[in-house]
Amino acid sequence: MNTCGAVGIHYKHRGGCTRPGDGDVSDDLVNRAFDPEGPDRLWVMDVTEHRTLTGKVYLAIVLDAWSRLVVGWSIADHMRAELVADAVQI
Repeated sequence: MNTCGAVGIHYKHRGGCTRPGDGDVSDDLVNRAFDPEGPDRLWVMDVTEHRTLTGKVYLAIVLDAWSRLVVGWSIADHMRAELVADAVQI
């Protein structure tokens, strides 16, 4: 982006969906070891919120930690459990 003079749009952070002390903390099932020995041994995921002219959309994406290839994704106008469930349905 810097080479062609493009700049991103920045918004002031108004807080997210995660709140400190909100619910139980999950166990770290991989002990922070994000370097698997081969494909399909560890998948990681994230949900991001994106503003559009008509409202917000949410993107759930699942990556293979070894190859960093997209394994699954889902886009919806809500952040309910089915957003994530749809992303891992392959």
